[in-house]
Amino acid sequence: MDLASIMQAGFAIAIAVGGFFFRRIQSTIDDQARRLIGLEIKVARQEQQTENLIDRLDRIEQKIDQLLKT
Repeated sequence: MDLASIMQAGFAIAIAVGGFFFRRIQSTIDDQARRLIGLEIKVARQEQQTENLIDRLDRIEQKIDQLLKT
């Protein structure tokens, strides 16, 4: 084997290892993005439920005020 063959094999191995690590990092980023999206959805749902509860309590308070006025 001459030097060119050894260098070519070394570069091929380096590219394969680099591709493996790139794919692994990309997979980790995708997993974290999915997790983040899930958390954002949960937070949005919780905020909506909080707003609904506040609105409901306001309506109840208004009804109680109306009952107390009469």
